[in-house]
Amino acid sequence: MRWKLRKHNPLKAKKFIDELGISHILAKAFAGREISFADISTLLKSPELLLENPLAIPGAEEAARTIVEQAQKDDAEFWVFADYDVDGLTSGHVMNRILSVLVGEKNVHVYYPERTEGYGLNMEFVEAVISHKKKTERNIAVVTVDNGITKVAEIAKLQKNEIQCIVTDHHEPGDEYPSCPCCDAFLKKDGTGQHLCGAAIAWKVGILVRNIAKEIGVAEYGEMMEDLLPFVALGTIADVMPMTPENIAIVRIGLERLSDPSCKEAESLRKFAKIAGKPFPTAMDIAWEIAPKLNACGRMGNTAKAASLFEEKDPDKLHEAMLDILDIDAERKSLSKKAIEDARKSIEKEGNRNMVSFFNCSKYPAGINGIVAGKLADIFGKPAIVYQVDLDGTCSGSMRGVRGVDMFNILKEEECKGNVLSCGGHSDAAGVSFEDKMFFKLRDSLNDVISKISVVQEEEPQIEVDAVISLASLSSKTVADIEKFPYDKMDFHSPIVAVKCEVLSTHRSRNNENNICFLVKDEYDTQKEIWAWGKGTEYESLKKPKNIWLIGEIDRDFRNNKNVTMRIAGISSC
Repeated sequence: MRWKLRKHNPLKAKKFIDELGISHILAKAFAGREISFADISTLLKSPELLLENPLAIPGAEEAARTIVEQAQKDDAEFWVFADYDVDGLTSGHVMNRILSVLVGEKNVHVYYPERTEGYGLNMEFVEAVISHKKKTERNIAVVTVDNGITKVAEIAKLQKNEIQCIVTDHHEPGDEYPSCPCCDAFLKKDGTGQHLCGAAIAWKVGILVRNIAKEIGVAEYGEMMEDLLPFVALGTIADVMPMTPENIAIVRIGLERLSDPSCKEAESLRKFAKIAGKPFPTAMDIAWEIAPKLNACGRMGNTAKAASLFEEKDPDKLHEAMLDILDIDAERKSLSKKAIEDARKSIEKEGNRNMVSFFNCSKYPAGINGIVAGKLADIFGKPAIVYQVDLDGTCSGSMRGVRGVDMFNILKEEECKGNVLSCGGHSDAAGVSFEDKMFFKLRDSLNDVISKISVVQEEEPQIEVDAVISLASLSSKTVADIEKFPYDKMDFHSPIVAVKCEVLSTHRSRNNENNICFLVKDEYDTQKEIWAWGKGTEYESLKKPKNIWLIGEIDRDFRNNKNVTMRIAGISSC
């Protein structure tokens, strides 16, 4: 791996250390990336000042006023249509709590769909709500969270049946959007609020609902909105939103409230984190441990089980649900592992001669398609499509791409040819559907198109390193300092460090020969074992040098949280 040390202003780094008390590694990273002292100081000392005005989000005020007005009607009742992923779950819970203050818990119903229903507000739900209105003759409003901005026909049908609709979403609209109050940052192109997840949009509308309700004297929220921030933080991390100053502030405040026993709103989430082995969860714990366990429920066709973590009031049933979630996640891991192995064998049996790895995953849950496709793309180094075949012969699945092949645009071309029914997403990941009878035509067409792509051998990418460290810096103190902030893979990534060391010995993983463990020592004779996942081949390509640079991020060892190690991004010979 090619790397270079990022330059930084030592006086600026010293100011970070002296005045904010952060480690030299973080100080060098922030100084080298030209992150302002004022921003970091505010994030550490007063993150609430970075929460932006909800009124800046397109449609937020109209959505909030419509909600409050609807709540004042006789026999008012709200139905919330959420989503099956963690952002959808947290969005649904946040909106449920906001509406319950206005009309009472018994008059708010939240619907969490299964993946098999497809994404977003659907006609089955619409028909059910219309039928309910006809039976009860109540004043019903439907509020969408984390979806809805593209559901023009569904909302039009609700409105035709005199059901008020309010959309809160964080996705881009189509050419037409619903003719009802819509709160979505993408309704304008100025970028305002587009970093927010669905739960954050719902929460921002809630802030305005609280303000309006207080102004006209119909409801008091107390500290509820602040105490809902743990759920907004969970949604922000799980939906992999960019870590802008506001999102960092949301996560910092949310995790702080989550760890505070006085925050009763987050008591169930706090208990689940403890049962999951993360009693004081960091952003990394949420991303790698807690959110995936909740997402597993939707993947395995049991979204309701994850939702019960937020909505169940009975302590015994809640505890049972938490254990069930862990069991579902374990089953998801086991089935994913089996499916990946079946897929690998199937592709190798065919001779691995096609330009795209296809695997019929029909005997496994559809929710693991993306996981399997991603792993196949890694194993074989080419795009993968993993799908299920429905009774009508429709194949629906997930695509995962590789660098150098714009699979999304290729699939859109196949759609124009009639080989693909539909696809949506981007070059790295997309959903795709096609007819089973078109499989061979699609496969052969992809082989033809991709084989003609001239893949330019690009110069090996160079990574910028924030600091050169010693092995002694891999300490609990250092990692605790780094964990003060959440990170993303874009503009605000975790500090990248390099350590120069001598290789004393190596051994490989029994499960994957490409996983290599180094026993190394540095120039101060400190020794440490460090696993480099998926880097065995890279080390061999360097001809197994004795003196190397290990480049990566400082992290806790997932096998033992008390040990501090590195997530190796690359290896370079000295």
